[in-house]
Amino acid sequence: MLLVPEASPVLVACRSRALLPRHRRLDAFGPLPPSLYGNYEYMHVAANRSNRQYWTYPTKTREESSTVRSALVTHCLRKGLAFHELTVDGAAENVSHDAKEYLAGQSVALNIGCA
Repeated sequence: MLLVPEASPVLVACRSRALLPRHRRLDAFGPLPPSLYGNYEYMHVAANRSNRQYWTYPTKTREESSTVRSALVTHCLRKGLAFHELTVDGAAENVSHDAKEYLAGQSVALNIGCA
């Protein structure tokens, strides 16, 4: 079973801001066995592979990706991290009109690829 604390669904690993490039890669995994806390079945992971930083966000359904995108952008802004580009796979929830519109409103470019 996946262990996720109920009180704080966002888990963050941060290092020096100087090392953080402006690019993030977001992907979702699941369905997974339900977590002990919160009954989450999907894990969304944003990776910054250049410095091995990862940001995770559990959800109960895959369709909650709009919440994940918003939380990721909010997290970056709150931490003072530059965030101008997001790479996703071609999953429908990642390339929907709402997703593109939200990211454009945040001045974040959307790349669709497998990198």
